[in-house]
Amino acid sequence: MATIPRVSYEDIGGLGDEVRKVREMIELPLRHPEIFERLGVEAPKGFSSTVLPAQGRHCLQSPGF
Repeated sequence: MATIPRVSYEDIGGLGDEVRKVREMIELPLRHPEIFERLGVEAPKGFSSTVLPAQGRHCLQSPGF
């Protein structure tokens, strides 16, 4: 059985803005759904990652998060 390495956002260098956007779009609705309920807006259902090849997209989509 293969082991999955533990990876955190801090392990990804040079993608600070992208990591912030992922956290806002993915983590915030999951951790704090009450914020969206209170504002009367629907939480995002996901996001589309469109970057050029070799720009770090794989690091953000890895299952280690």
